[in-house]
Amino acid sequence: MRELNIELKNLSIIHDSVKESDGLYLPDFKFNVFKLRHTFEDLLGISESEHSLLKEKNIKRLLSDRGCMEPKNIIHFTIDSLGYNQINKNNGFFDKYYLNNEVIQLSSVFPTITSTIMSSIHSGLPPEVHGLLGHKIYFPEIGNIIDTLNLNVPNAYDRKKDALIKSGINPKVLMWKYNPPSWQNTEDYKQYNFLNTNIAMSGLSHFMLEPDSVIPFRNYIDGLEKIRKLLKRKEKFYIHFYIGDVDDLSHGYGPFSEEFSKGLNLIEYILSNFLMSLKKEIGEETLISISADHGQNTIEEEKQIILKEEDVEKLQRLCYAPMGKSGRILHFYAKKEMENKLEAFLNEKISEAGLVTHWNNKLKSLFSCNENFGRLKERLGEIMVLLKPNYSLEQEKLNTNQTQLFDKRLKGHHGSLSKDELIVPFIIDKISNFKSYL
Repeated sequence: MRELNIELKNLSIIHDSVKESDGLYLPDFKFNVFKLRHTFEDLLGISESEHSLLKEKNIKRLLSDRGCMEPKNIIHFTIDSLGYNQINKNNGFFDKYYLNNEVIQLSSVFPTITSTIMSSIHSGLPPEVHGLLGHKIYFPEIGNIIDTLNLNVPNAYDRKKDALIKSGINPKVLMWKYNPPSWQNTEDYKQYNFLNTNIAMSGLSHFMLEPDSVIPFRNYIDGLEKIRKLLKRKEKFYIHFYIGDVDDLSHGYGPFSEEFSKGLNLIEYILSNFLMSLKKEIGEETLISISADHGQNTIEEEKQIILKEEDVEKLQRLCYAPMGKSGRILHFYAKKEMENKLEAFLNEKISEAGLVTHWNNKLKSLFSCNENFGRLKERLGEIMVLLKPNYSLEQEKLNTNQTQLFDKRLKGHHGSLSKDELIVPFIIDKISNFKSYL
């Protein structure tokens, strides 16, 4: 396997309290997932942007050599939690293609959490520009934490999915910049987003997408058959297809588990059959692209930090909002007079498990530009905790005497800045080329 690798800088270059061996890294913004949309629109001749990956000579050379320039269609599959290290170690996902072709590595953004990254992939904007900066974070506009995946708030009477929508709140006004890909649509070019019916135009998609650009599918066979019908039309298409199954397997069984590998094998089988069934002329004029929002890091039981009931009560006295959480990144909204006490408490609680950091200029390196930097702490918190590899934090579960048939502990997670979480693969080729390795 030949690779176009990225070199991530260690977080220790900006934080004296972080050691190189701690395994925390800064995102790479030269080769980043937020540039995917710009790249696809550039390839299709829809628009040219300084953020297109075609500005990188090695990538443009690679795609030119593969005959990928100026296609009629692009089908992009985002496979949630398909970390580069996960497929590299599992050796079971489109192996023949990997062994004979260069693989592009991309960096995810901070935090490595689905709400933030998918907003960047769809909008083509880094998180500090679009403003969706985490999973469960504080929005001063409503004075509460919002679960951005499910669009509800803690301690509400109705905590069902889309509770905010049902309360009459338009989530798009909470975005600092809204830039859905379907805004580029013309009579000759269409952009569509394929989502499972369970998530289509619910939860996170209310932030990111225009309703008429979303095509729900009941299962993968249904979704791929709908794509087949689109490809027969005369218009150009950029199709985004989201696959979430292996994320669940990675959380539940671990990112390097046999179960995760089986999930990938099933996805490969379904996609392979679909691609092989396409007519030759469609394969010649259509690109397949596969990437991910983030990878996952293995969670070790002995490295789990438990937030006890008395800890939660103390945080309530020190903070003006509940703790926010973006996977392995923790957000704390300190009362002004309590910041030092909160920092001392967190340093004692977290100890060697992670970095406790006040909001300061050093954190600029976590973002691609300085836009909105002064506003970021409103949503990310005055104090953040960045957990080191293999560590996690969970709130103590009370009344757990009931016998559990299955182990419900998380075996994998993401959000923080390990290489497992940050680095994702990027495959792109003509379908006709790709089929020769199936």
